[in-house]
Formats: sequence, C-alpha cells, structure tokens
Amino acid sequence: MRKASISPKATAFTRSQTGRTQSSKKKRIATKETNAWRGIELATVRECGPTITLQHLRKLEADGHIVFEESPMENKDEFELLPAADVEINMEDEDFDQGQPWGEPAGGPGAAIVLGAQAKTEESHPFPENNYELIICNEVCTFTPPTWAYTCRGATPEGEAQLHELTSRYRTFAGIADWLNKNRKQFLNSRDLLDLGPLTLDEFSKDGAAVVQKDFLRMLRLNPPVSEESFSRFLNQCDFVWPDGSVPVRLIFSNDAKLAWAAQSVILYAKKFGQQLTEKVLEKYQDIQVARADGLQAKSARIDLVGIDFPSFIELANAKVRTRWQDVLLAYRKQMLQS
Repeated sequence: MRKASISPKATAFTRSQTGRTQSSKKKRIATKETNAWRGIELATVRECGPTITLQHLRKLEADGHIVFEESPMENKDEFELLPAADVEINMEDEDFDQGQPWGEPAGGPGAAIVLGAQAKTEESHPFPENNYELIICNEVCTFTPPTWAYTCRGATPEGEAQLHELTSRYRTFAGIADWLNKNRKQFLNSRDLLDLGPLTLDEFSKDGAAVVQKDFLRMLRLNPPVSEESFSRFLNQCDFVWPDGSVPVRLIFSNDAKLAWAAQSVILYAKKFGQQLTEKVLEKYQDIQVARADGLQAKSARIDLVGIDFPSFIELANAKVRTRWQDVLLAYRKQMLQS
C-alpha cells in the first residue's frame, strides 16, 4: 500500500501558516504585557499620593514621555482642569458600593467626627503621609493641586494619557470641594454625619444618596465625565483636613454615613408629612425588614413620595443605601426622637 505523500508546495504552505500563527501569538502576548504595564502606570496616577505620583512622573520624564517646564508659576493661570479625554482601563476587582474609612474616627455611629491626635502645624509638610488634601477652613472646602502639576506637559501619546488621567483626578477633587461648599456647608462646620443626609425630600426622590459613590459621582456632574471605576480609585490617598486634624475622604461613603443618611431621610419625611417620631412609633416599626436596592422603586429615576406611608418610606430609605433599619435605630434613635 502506497503512503500518501505531501508535495513540497503543501509543506511550504503549512510551515508558513505555522510561522504566522506563532508570530500572531507572540504579538498578542506582547500586546497583553504592554497593556498590563500601562494599567499599572495609570493606577499610579489614579491611586497614589503626591509624593509617589511625582516620582512616577519623573520616571516618565526620564523615558521621554513628559516634560517639566522650568518656571511652574508662569503656567499656573493656563493650567486646565478639563482634559480632552478621560482615559479608561479595565479593572475587574473594583466594588463601587463599598467605601469604608481607612482609619476609625472616634465617636462611632450617631456622633460627630472626632479627629483625634492628627492635627497638623503650619510648619508641617503640605502633603503629610503622602496624601492629597481637601482643606476645610471657615466652612469652606478647597483643593489646590501641588505646584509641580502646573509644570507638566505630554511629549508622547502615553505621556499625555497619564497627564489626562492625573488631571481628571484633580478635577474630581475640585468637584467634590465645590459640591460640598454648595450643598453640605453645614457638614463642613459640624462634621456630623447626619448633615451628609439629604437637604430636602426633593433631593431624596430625584438625586439618589450622596453617601453612595455612584450616586455622588452623578451629583457632581463632572464634565468631561469620570467613570465609576476611576472615581472610586481617585479617592485613595485623599483626606478631608480641618485645622485640628483629618479623616479619609472615603468616610462619607462609609456604613456609618449611610446609617446617618437613612436617619436624616426619615426625619425629613416625618416633618413633611406630619409623622410624629415617638418611642411608641419607633417601637411599632422597629422590626421592618428592608428589601435589597434591586427593587424597581429604589432604583427609579424619580420617586413620587405622595401616597407612600411611613413604614414603606422607612423601607425605601434604607433600601437606597443598603442599611438595616434596626442598625439605624441603634445609632440614631435619640436624634430622631429629638427632631
């Protein structure tokens, strides 16, 4: 029986195809490695504090991706907090709804923030412990980018992408400060988490909850927009700083803040619709169980509160921030009774 033979042309074609396959595989691996490295570099400007970020920019300068100008203050008035694009990468390990404070402020749920022994003197470094700062003084919150931020310009597409992302971060910090000045001035003065709650029932019904990251991001109305993923990472290494101390910015998205938000919502409802908050009333409804926020009512763009009774509102308020009503009562029963 004769063996089947392969012609020289067929052999050459097979080798050619094998070579192309191996070449394509190498290109895919190289592209994957390059994207992974770019992701790491973007994570630096997204998440790290000013000291490490500056070190990273100096490395980019050494590699020819960015240029530092000689006279930073000459460019200050031209510094633009509105980049042309918001560069995005895929980070699959992010949980947008979980913002817990890194340090535990004294006082606990139901109390104003006590800053403790973290006070800074006038002679201290402007960015202690390598954190960005939203400075709060005389009930005004401000963010000022570090001086070197005015000196950078991109020399390559990669360098420009890094600077666009960094600028998006600074624009976000400035947006947070501006929003607090316009909408939560009382909190800046009192540090009471209750003052992070909705100002009105209209805000409750149409704007979502300011203590939930994705809702708060929508309230900022940043332009160009910033993604939920980027916003969550931008919050790293950033503090609220009062003259006598500081707390992480993430505190406003903590579970304590969510409990306070739910309590303040119930207080607003009671005042609006004439519902007395007494020990008897709170005891009557203390066993209310809250459905997950996946319900249609909790997720609707605007909620019509007319016709919603008190127990239904309690459930709705807690569903919006994923808290247990029993925990809210434990933390804020006294404040609700005194309202």
